[in-house]
Amino acid sequence: MVYGTSVAPTPTFAENGTATNGAEMKEWATANAKAEFVLKKSISHDLFSHIMGCKSATEIWKTLDGLLNKKNLARLKFLENELASAVQGELSISQYF
Repeated sequence: MVYGTSVAPTPTFAENGTATNGAEMKEWATANAKAEFVLKKSISHDLFSHIMGCKSATEIWKTLDGLLNKKNLARLKFLENELASAVQGELSISQYF
């Protein structure tokens, strides 16, 4: 679902205007809603604002992927500095290990 392998079916209609693939559409919508629920319950509150406008589990997944998987040199340097200055009790990280 989240990788986009299961896409929403295109509605098809009979002459009288009723959907001919209503069961298929309902099945997809149910599966998508379950996937969205799991994704939304699994992320921090800080990230939630980034996915509020997403219309499907796939869109949520792609948004989170774009936010969290950036190859950002500045961010990597920041994390290296954070790790270097981390402490465990009164010991620096290098002293602790």
